[in-house]
Amino acid sequence: MARKAVLLCVCSALAAAAVKASAHTRPSLHDSTHAEAARPSDIDASEGSRDAVRHAAKSRRTALVRVEHSGRLQASEAPAARSLLTTDSEVSRAGASPVVSTHGQLLGNASLVITLACVVIACALMGVSSQTWAPAEQGLLYLMMNVGLNLVYMSSSVPDSLKLARAMGRAGSFSGWILSAPVPLSVFAIYGALVLLRQGDGRGPQSRRWFKRLLLLSQAVAASCTFMTILIVRGIDNEEDTAKGTNAWWQLIAVRLLYGLAQGPAATHFISIFTAPEVRPDVFGTFIVFQMVGLFLGPVIASAAHSHLEPLGCPFFACTPAAVLALQLLLMTASALGVPSLDGVDCFDAAPPEQIAGENPERRFSRNIFLVACLTFGLMRASANSGLEAATAMILEDEFKWSIVEIGMAVGFSFTLMVPFALFKKYFLASKPGAYMPLVRIYLATAFCAAFGLFPYTCKLAQSCGVASCALLVLFSDGLFFPSLLLSNGLVSGLMMNSASGAAILTMERLSWLEPLVMALGRWLGPPLARFLLQRGPQGEPGSRTLYALLQVSFVSTAWLMMEIAQLFKWQGSPAFKEAPTSGSEEEENLAETSVQKD
Repeated sequence: MARKAVLLCVCSALAAAAVKASAHTRPSLHDSTHAEAARPSDIDASEGSRDAVRHAAKSRRTALVRVEHSGRLQASEAPAARSLLTTDSEVSRAGASPVVSTHGQLLGNASLVITLACVVIACALMGVSSQTWAPAEQGLLYLMMNVGLNLVYMSSSVPDSLKLARAMGRAGSFSGWILSAPVPLSVFAIYGALVLLRQGDGRGPQSRRWFKRLLLLSQAVAASCTFMTILIVRGIDNEEDTAKGTNAWWQLIAVRLLYGLAQGPAATHFISIFTAPEVRPDVFGTFIVFQMVGLFLGPVIASAAHSHLEPLGCPFFACTPAAVLALQLLLMTASALGVPSLDGVDCFDAAPPEQIAGENPERRFSRNIFLVACLTFGLMRASANSGLEAATAMILEDEFKWSIVEIGMAVGFSFTLMVPFALFKKYFLASKPGAYMPLVRIYLATAFCAAFGLFPYTCKLAQSCGVASCALLVLFSDGLFFPSLLLSNGLVSGLMMNSASGAAILTMERLSWLEPLVMALGRWLGPPLARFLLQRGPQGEPGSRTLYALLQVSFVSTAWLMMEIAQLFKWQGSPAFKEAPTSGSEEEENLAETSVQKD
């Protein structure tokens, strides 16, 4: 107990030191002392003057977006980029307040309440799990929380990334690489973890032995990278020359690249090996819910950090990583104290080779086609969902001129529709056990229809029918699109792992790193591609959403096609589906039942 108490005190002190270091006051572009003579720093703090300041900032931002069509900003354009960082700072200078309005303050307070509520719920879950849950369930809870917090780190930078790239003299489309930088090394980290778990006396004993060690190592890497991010970005506001901004840019990309090593616990592997096949799709669905919570909470935390840490003197770009670092240190402390030993926990591997040895070539071919279709589905889903947050933040900032506090809350809250979608999944499967494919079709149909809400022409049609705001239509479409694809992917992942064979080419072990590989490829390409298309719209118009919306429609259509291919090969005897087995498999099941009865 003494060791645990010391560890808790040390981590709490580190969290407090991180927040204090990030709040070290430095002259910044958001400080009124750096206002240029031509900028409206001496305007009265009336509502009319605030509107005038905001209008002037919008005009300059539009000019900057048009300049960005040439790619990277030139040295002469970097000061203009820094002068157009945010309308919030200009309005605050006009009113000597760090918050745009009472409306912005209310949003900031709401985001803080939501963040604290999620922390309390997480603590309650950890407390309940320590009393009533089995060790494997308790360990998987901490693993899912860790993955969710990693996604908080990645999604919390969505509202800031566009301004951050422009502050360092980069075009807005380059900001997509800030979001996707952690992905490449995550694949190598997962593969390295799987190689480690394969050594010694087998995957089961090694998985039980290394689970907690890999989890804590992942959390330590994540906290270290976040702290280095704070050290880099807290001085970005003072970058007045392109060369220094370029150095900071590559330092930031390198640190975010290293953050990919925090994905080392190989969540897909541990969930597959510690859960029974009959409940595996449901557990993967729960895992997807934790990911959605992380993606929802990231922008909300960014909104809360800017609202409450920036007035305390925290540099603009250091506020969000400071808040995330405090959460990372708290979770690392809880994991060190609460993750139980998994010695003696049952492990469930893939179907044994002798079960598959008698398969005819046609059925084995069907199995492999089904698995490839599931992997392709995951690639399309990851590409679509990863680009969604990045593109939405850019649309709200460049096209609708929203502030960071508003963007963080709006993007986060647009994903709260995941709650009814998750409840629908629970009750649908309770009423129709095993009906995974019909549920996947319902989700895909919802995402396909929601993608059409991203077109600007749909907005014009909706306005003619009485819809007041195009921005709200985009957010509502996001709220339908995002959970539909993500929950369907959770079901497909569970079915894919159930179809893994110990004798075929695509074993469970290979799928445990192949699935993260294709997901990583989608997450790596999604944000840069989405923001590039938003900048390169028809006739070169900045902020056009047509190409981006077509991209999302194509992703959903391809994913749906893959699932129909998988359904087609179900009739060839794919073991993931039990609804219509072939005559040979029926005979085998009858013989198995007869032998069980005799025993």
